[in-house]
Amino acid sequence: MASRKPKAWAKARAKASAKSPAKNGVEGTTKRKGNLSDNQFYKIVYADKTVFIDFLRKVLPERLLAILDLTADSVHALSETSHNMFGKEQINDMVYQVVLKNSNAKAIILLEFQTKSEKNFSWRMVNYTYSVCERLASLPEYQEKPPYVFSVVYYTGDSRWTAPLDVLDTFPPLIDGIEPSDLVTGRYFLLDVKHDKYPGGTDSLCALIIRAERAVFQPEDEENFFQYIQTFLDILRFVEAENTDRHFSPQIREMVKSWVFVWLKTSAKLSESEIKELLMDDGISIRDRILKRLQAQRKQEDEQLAKRILLSAEEEKQRAVAKVEEEKQRALAEAGAEAEADKLRALAEAAERSQHAVAEVEKAKDKERDLALLRMLKDSIFSLYQCRFFHNVPEEVQKTVDKAQPKDMPALHAISDYLSGHKGDEEEFMRFAKTSLA
Repeated sequence: MASRKPKAWAKARAKASAKSPAKNGVEGTTKRKGNLSDNQFYKIVYADKTVFIDFLRKVLPERLLAILDLTADSVHALSETSHNMFGKEQINDMVYQVVLKNSNAKAIILLEFQTKSEKNFSWRMVNYTYSVCERLASLPEYQEKPPYVFSVVYYTGDSRWTAPLDVLDTFPPLIDGIEPSDLVTGRYFLLDVKHDKYPGGTDSLCALIIRAERAVFQPEDEENFFQYIQTFLDILRFVEAENTDRHFSPQIREMVKSWVFVWLKTSAKLSESEIKELLMDDGISIRDRILKRLQAQRKQEDEQLAKRILLSAEEEKQRAVAKVEEEKQRALAEAGAEAEADKLRALAEAAERSQHAVAEVEKAKDKERDLALLRMLKDSIFSLYQCRFFHNVPEEVQKTVDKAQPKDMPALHAISDYLSGHKGDEEEFMRFAKTSLA
């Protein structure tokens, strides 16, 4: 028979909650503020037993899965509050109790969410294990011996996890006379979301979230752009689906919705109305409208960048002229008592420096302006090509146009005019482009 959550644990949880007021709507979250994906989001989502159990099936080895009773009645959340070996209160991310199959024994699962790899992280997990065992010792059922404790880490950092998984690996190599059992031991299980060989999937909320976090965003690739968006929309559709096999609380649905909207607004730069439209009808017309809006936005950003470059160059020129004038006046003042020849020579040198500085600034200004205009003209050609032939720009066309230099501006204008008014096919266009840039 599956065990029930110990009453003593319920009292301990209530006491810990009184000491640790809720932050960001998540009980007992005083360990760190964290960001949406680091703390609050996962604490709410993984409070759902179904999601938590599905995660354990993805990270724990088969030998442990074979002995753990991973049914809803045998899995219970416990208080995250404990005290470390120095007596200081600490907050674990999540603590679950799981019953073992065919036994009255129980195991504790410590789940920690990480966004960066820390060299001595295994020692932190040893400290967490000690803290939980010390807390459990106050309960009647664990006064003789503590339960099994398994530590699990959910890591979403951009760089690969490099910290040792076992605290034994932090010691120097063993020498004759020292056995592993002579030292502190402790190991945790790791799911490195972005770097482990894990294919994702669409069968559960846990799998969909991992699939989305592994997705690589390539805004310049139209197909990848909408595939990336689709991975997040699939999550929303999953939690909102009316299916008797899965039910999610309003709190989880709202948190998942907020998380998806933040990701798509930040990375894909979609508006809230565009996200809602794509959820209702992922049609070609909506996609085309989003692409046109983003292309216009990028064009506007390029134009603003060009203006900033020109303004910066003009300001630099004015500063250079002012500095030269200042040097000129200083030279005149210093030459007050000198011979007229020395005075004239100083003036001539100052004038020469002024001309040289102005010439350099003008040269840099012209170069930056030409490069900015060149980039805008190339982007315009690519946009015209997509509108003209209704597909992405082939690699050959991109290479042909991208190799153009400022001196090729007249040729690029001719190519742009060709796409705007000529009726030839792609092969004829390529011949014209290559001939123009030859």
